[in-house]
Amino acid sequence: MSATTARRIPNLPLPRPSFAAIVLAALAGFFFLAATNTLAGWLYVLCALQLGVLAVGCWLSGRELAGLTVERTDAEGAAGAPLQLTLRLGNPSRRARQLLTLTDERPPALGGSATRVVETVAAGETALVFEVAEPRRGVHRWEHLHLRTAAPLGLFWRQRQLGAPVTVTVWPRIWPLAHCRLLVQAAEAPGKERARLAAVAELPRSLRPYRPGDGPRMIHWRTSARRGELLSREFEQEAAGDPTVLALDATSPWSEEAFEAALEAVASLVWAARTPVAFWTGEHMISDRRAVLYHLAALTPAALVDRPPPTSAVLWCTADASRLASPGRKLQFGGPVRVGTEVVRLDPARPLGGQLEVLT
Repeated sequence: MSATTARRIPNLPLPRPSFAAIVLAALAGFFFLAATNTLAGWLYVLCALQLGVLAVGCWLSGRELAGLTVERTDAEGAAGAPLQLTLRLGNPSRRARQLLTLTDERPPALGGSATRVVETVAAGETALVFEVAEPRRGVHRWEHLHLRTAAPLGLFWRQRQLGAPVTVTVWPRIWPLAHCRLLVQAAEAPGKERARLAAVAELPRSLRPYRPGDGPRMIHWRTSARRGELLSREFEQEAAGDPTVLALDATSPWSEEAFEAALEAVASLVWAARTPVAFWTGEHMISDRRAVLYHLAALTPAALVDRPPPTSAVLWCTADASRLASPGRKLQFGGPVRVGTEVVRLDPARPLGGQLEVLT
């Protein structure tokens, strides 16, 4: 993850008076008119004091925002899971700043604009954490945030815009799968070879860090307890053999619901697979799990390329299997019901986790 520092904008917008400032200015005007009629010196003094308070309040509110900077950190996560966005307010002076209102202009997919009242910004840096409850998939970029204050006298509102570009990557939801046998290539092998490959696939090879989707039986509990972190068994066929290819049908009439469900299925199968697996983009193969997630985060139906992969061991995700003439197994998300041994229909309106585990 990377961090970006805000660009300073030296010119502060004109102050906006509060109701209290308007009342105080009206009183100053009243005392001035009274003083000109009565020629009473003390009325001039009261008028001057009130105007002085207004001037000091206007200057102090601008002083609260002067010199502040902001640093934001790029973030990433899965759709539907809570996502934390971190930013740091920098205060180069030795004096703490008081009572700031911070508004972050986030895109609607991340919940829209969020406002936070910051009571104190101490000298140095102050970290703030915003939580997005249910982010939507996509690569989201935005830049601006606003700081606003009327401190310390509450007479004039000052607002300052800071530009701090940030990128938040939200990939499709990953459903935890206890077992993932759908992608085992041994299912393609006949007779004794199928049984031999299935037996080899069950042989533990080494230990690796725990990944979301690993079942309880894959965790090596004794070593995990000794090291203080979860470790999973890595099986022989998990790191060897030709990959099974996952692909999205570019010719399907994708609805938004069906397309998101297909991306969730691809992400879940890729992350939970114990056999080599790759994703066909229509132009090239992606075999790295995290690279697949990044690609799926930015994918749209319009960006799909109608070009078959250079292999027949393909698991297709489609919205209408009747339009797909390419060989291979097919997962159909919604659409018309078709009876066939190579077509499995999934309901995108229901949680996919249980549906995918039935297939594995």
